[in-house]
Amino acid sequence: MDWKEIFNLPSACQMNVPITKASLKSQDHITLSEAKLLDGSDIQSIRLFGIVSKGNANISEFIEEQISFVEVYFIQVNIRSEVYEKYYKPISRLIHKLIPHHCLIITQSDDELSENISLSSKNINKNDVRLRVLSEELFSVSLSDRYKEFLEALSFSNANTLNLKAFYDYYLQIVKNYNLIDLTKEFKIRTYEVTDELLGISESVANYQSNIDYYQKQLQDATQMSEKVRINSDIHDLKEKIQELKYKIDQYGKDH
Repeated sequence: MDWKEIFNLPSACQMNVPITKASLKSQDHITLSEAKLLDGSDIQSIRLFGIVSKGNANISEFIEEQISFVEVYFIQVNIRSEVYEKYYKPISRLIHKLIPHHCLIITQSDDELSENISLSSKNINKNDVRLRVLSEELFSVSLSDRYKEFLEALSFSNANTLNLKAFYDYYLQIVKNYNLIDLTKEFKIRTYEVTDELLGISESVANYQSNIDYYQKQLQDATQMSEKVRINSDIHDLKEKIQELKYKIDQYGKDH
């Protein structure tokens, strides 16, 4: 997907600047294992394609004792397709760690079949104000161009421009709601409260399904009938709980 076109940042915010591996590896607070991630050709390119700030977008800064929103970076990372699943989260975490400003990172496999968005909230390091401590990490599920409403919501023209924190929080909210599509079957921008409630339900469904998978493996190894009956009963109970949660999600869809 053409992310420059999708985000449609103001022309003053658009850039096309490579972030070199050497510049990242030269930072004092990078570890040896993190630096090793940048070796070789698995991470093919890291490119800054936009910066949103007060100076070029007329969006106010937001600075408090523990957090600072002065600029928001838009970054695209290309990764060799064979190792995309292995590396897209670690490289995103590393970039979030090394760049003090808040970042929206698009990772993309070189065959363009796999793409994800990553965001992370950051607190100012109490011991060194130049550094940041990651306080919240968010990865989108696999991106698809099937959901036009989601792609339209990413456009700069639809973002909250009250200040740079509100601007970044808007994209956090968009990605959180995109991650609910598998359960809600639609993309919809919801309130913070409803989004968090649905994400909690989504996590519970995933945990129940994980337990079902575990019990089904146990069932294959079970030899005694009484044991099989007990396991089947546990699986049935978990499936009922999932159905109850899915019903609750349907009600949210009608009420919100």
